[in-house]
Amino acid sequence: MDQAQYTTLSDALQAIADPRQARGKRYPWHFLLMLIALAVASGEQTVHAIADWVGLHADEWRTPLNWHAKSFPSESTVRRILRLMPPT
Repeated sequence: MDQAQYTTLSDALQAIADPRQARGKRYPWHFLLMLIALAVASGEQTVHAIADWVGLHADEWRTPLNWHAKSFPSESTVRRILRLMPPT
């Protein structure tokens, strides 16, 4: 990633390609990455803690993330997404 190319975290996360297969995608890749980034920025360090944070703060972040669906990702979804992230 070219540092000058991105002005926001959202811009940087949108540039990360979605490695998932088309089948079974329930949540947009950018949305999942943003939730994980917010949880980690809040100090969460484990998959369980990240998923718990997502559940606790879902209503708070619904409007800022422009998410109008009822559901938010489960712990198993967070775990699958983190497994897909390439090591840096």
